[in-house]
Amino acid sequence: MQNKNPNITSVESEAMWESAVGWVMQTRETPGDVTMELALAGWLEKNPLHGEFFKEAESLWSLVDLADGRLESQHQSRLI
Repeated sequence: MQNKNPNITSVESEAMWESAVGWVMQTRETPGDVTMELALAGWLEKNPLHGEFFKEAESLWSLVDLADGRLESQHQSRLI
């Protein structure tokens, strides 16, 4: 994610991005895990930018899921 906030360094931005991606992965791997959800809520509350990074990571992950679903569908149609 491009650092759009002049108040944070690129290192801070990269760290937030990596954390956000990690959280998105955890939410997908363990949906409904209350402990994880509470930890995520705590992380999101620490810094308003965390929410922005998380939303961006979720959006990108959704695009990957969509592309993966399309590829799987194409693969299955070729097998028929």
